[in-house]
Amino acid sequence: MANAVASYDQLAHQVEALRKENSHLRRELEDNSNHLSKLETETSGMKPHNLRLLSDSLGGAGPGGVGGAEIDDRLALPPSSCSSSSSAAASRARSPLRASSRQSATSGGEAAAIMLPHHFLDGAPPKTAVISGADGRLSDHHLEELYKERNLLLGEIDREERERCWYFSQLEALSQKLAQLPRIDTFSLQMDLIRQQLEFEAQKVRSVMEERFGTSDEMVQRTQFSLIFMCKVVYM
Repeated sequence: MANAVASYDQLAHQVEALRKENSHLRRELEDNSNHLSKLETETSGMKPHNLRLLSDSLGGAGPGGVGGAEIDDRLALPPSSCSSSSSAAASRARSPLRASSRQSATSGGEAAAIMLPHHFLDGAPPKTAVISGADGRLSDHHLEELYKERNLLLGEIDREERERCWYFSQLEALSQKLAQLPRIDTFSLQMDLIRQQLEFEAQKVRSVMEERFGTSDEMVQRTQFSLIFMCKVVYM
């Protein structure tokens, strides 16, 4: 008999606990429903004209703005002005060895003084190399090939720098748009969606940059190797 009473009391306590939990869940559900209704009312209360103006002022960002696929297409390649090969950089470093070879041929075997082009950093003075005879023709060809490779490398460095500048300009524009978002005390679904869209685009730009150029350490290391190679060519 005592065991039956104890079991009944235990069941009664469990039922009471379940009732309390059910009541708590019901209140939580009501609160969520009220909050959702408030958000819907707030969103529907915003005038479409104002939303369009805000979206236009932010460059079309927002729920109806740029989608993920369009962002990928837009960031796949910078504009042609940024990604074009740097013919100007190559022309600045054009090798003078062909002209000097003609001078060597007309000098009757005399030593020809060749002025190596100015250092591409515009910091080191030009250096004179004396090349003569059969060895001069071999060295001429060898240096000509080195200068071709150097010009290609200069063009690649210039192209990469232009692309990086373009991506950084995109990040700067997104940061400015985020800073221009109005500061409001109450929660706004529209503002939150616009902010999320801008942050998503900024993160996408960073991801594309790292995929194209590597990490910051990798970019520094690559630039150092390029500088070492070009310095060797200049001072040969």
